[in-house]
Parts: sequence; C-alpha cells; structure tokens
Amino acid sequence: MLQKARDVDGFFSAYPNMLPCLTRLQLYNLRFAEGDIHNVIFDCCKQLQHLSLDHCDAGDCSVWQIDAPNSSLRVLEVRYSYLKRLKVLCLPKLERLSWQAWMHCEAPLHFGSVPSLKELFLLCGAHLDHSGFSLSQLLDGATEIDTLTLNFQGEKLREKNRRKGPYHAFYFEKDESMYIWGVGSGQGG
Repeated sequence: MLQKARDVDGFFSAYPNMLPCLTRLQLYNLRFAEGDIHNVIFDCCKQLQHLSLDHCDAGDCSVWQIDAPNSSLRVLEVRYSYLKRLKVLCLPKLERLSWQAWMHCEAPLHFGSVPSLKELFLLCGAHLDHSGFSLSQLLDGATEIDTLTLNFQGEKLREKNRRKGPYHAFYFEKDESMYIWGVGSGQGG
C-alpha cells in the first residue's frame, strides 16, 4: 500500500499542472495524512466539481472539516469510510451529498453553510451498536434540501414522542421528495 501511495504521489509530482485542472476526481483506498485531505482536494484542485471517496479517510475516527468558501464542488460521495464525522462548515456550491455506510455510532454529518444542498442520500445498516441520532439535528444547517433518501438496510426506525422541549418537523412542498428504504417494522418507543 505504501508503494501505491508513492506511485500516486510521484504521478502528481511529475504532472503538477494536472491537479488544478481536474473537475472530477475518484479516489479509492487512500488514507490521507492528517490535514492533507483538505489541502489536496480544496487547495490543489481548484476546479473540482465532483469528488468520490471510496474507502478513504484520514485515520480511524478522524473528523474531516470542510471550510472551502471558494470551492466549485457540487457533488460529494463518501463510501465505506472510517471517518467519524464529516463537518461541512462552508461549501456554498454543494448540491448533492451521498454517504454510504459510516462505521461509527454517532451522526455522521454536521452542516454549517450549505445553501445549495438540494439532495442528501444516507445509507447505513447500523450494524454497530448505534445509539441513534436525531434527523432534525443532523439536517439543522441544510435548509434547502428537496430530496432526502434514507436507506437503513432493514434496520428498525423508531419514532419517539417528546412531551417536553422543542419539536422539529420537516415539511415537504409538493415538488420535494423523501425516500425511506429498507426500514424494518418493529415496536419501539
């Protein structure tokens, strides 16, 4: 694996003008050094519009914070990552985010400023001891979503009634969509 990392680094070192011109990038099986993930993707790839990360992270339980107000990124796809959380602090042009199979038992996302985010796709079988998380809390900073797709791969979904405290609800207009796939039926409180 170390040799493959050297090969990739050598390739981009040999062609330094390539990274700033990329508009689409797919990375597989990479572990970035701490802090490098933001530098490589947002500081070096200035025109990047579509990013797919498959089995990529910055170390087990790492948190990736994206604060890229000048980024052109419109699509971000994360698959099978050991990232503990993705904090999208500022990514103004992001329109679609997909996260498939997070490995930790906490909410995988936190949104700051994502004014263009229209589509969110979350897939997780909750095979670990997930304690659950509040969907309204997860979506707190993403106010423009019109398509929300959730796939829990047959796991149980519980609705809890709150008698005290604030109540959050999402109202979908006639042209907005919410898809829930693979939710098992079960009794819960």
